[in-house]
Amino acid sequence: MTRLEWWHGVEPGFVAHSVLLEETFATRIATYDATVHPPSISAPGIPNAGGLLTPPRIGERPAATPEDYWGEIHQFGADKVPVGVIVRQLAFTAELADEVDLSEAVVSIVGAMDEWWENVRAWLEVTTGQHLTQVGHQDVEVIGNKTPIWPLKDDGTYGKKFNFDVTIAGAMPRRVRGVSADLLRECVLRSSDGPPLAWTLLRDASSLHHVGQYRRAVIDAATAAELGVTKMLDIRLNDVEEQVRAALLKAHTMLGRKKALLAALGLPAANALTGRLGK
Repeated sequence: MTRLEWWHGVEPGFVAHSVLLEETFATRIATYDATVHPPSISAPGIPNAGGLLTPPRIGERPAATPEDYWGEIHQFGADKVPVGVIVRQLAFTAELADEVDLSEAVVSIVGAMDEWWENVRAWLEVTTGQHLTQVGHQDVEVIGNKTPIWPLKDDGTYGKKFNFDVTIAGAMPRRVRGVSADLLRECVLRSSDGPPLAWTLLRDASSLHHVGQYRRAVIDAATAAELGVTKMLDIRLNDVEEQVRAALLKAHTMLGRKKALLAALGLPAANALTGRLGK
């Protein structure tokens, strides 16, 4: 057996309960079974300076370098015990059989990681309400001066960079549901596919509303509602004679008429669905 280990950044990071860091999670990446290792609160020989998370405890581990940023503690409870963290990097291990082509396996695993995180991230978003995907225009956040400027010497080399007093403005984050160990376990098990389109549209609508893009938020929410109502109709009419089914669907093509048809067929849940989206 050959054991592999790799890391993957999960920016912008997800908010989680600190007890999640004490567990590992089974998943499948490319065609290989793998284990997800979250970072640690602390590790032997690595000081927890500034409330930063450290590499997971997978055997012997060298001290983290400034480039290895795993996340931070964002909330403490009684006696300064961490209760909430932001996870920004995950580690992974896998054991490959001797007959597996190692080079081919590495290429396929690395190539699959972006899709793996995209699917897991989407599941986390729709189940917690956290905004982890940038939807619509959002200003890039930079700590410090994002426009450095230098004088040039006669020979074309740089002089001393101009320094400015930089003010960093930040908004208080909204409250979100933290990711629990059970929730992350379920999300990574579903990493082969993302959530249904209606769910991801609702996620996008929430993100767009959060950044003030209300027109696009309404469009995505309404599209999600129509997809949901259409799916409910398909299920309700599944056993109906084909000619009757086709006639009913042809006469009820708009969202309002589909909703009315569902109510007439004894499915008032459609009212709750579209009413909630309209708020």
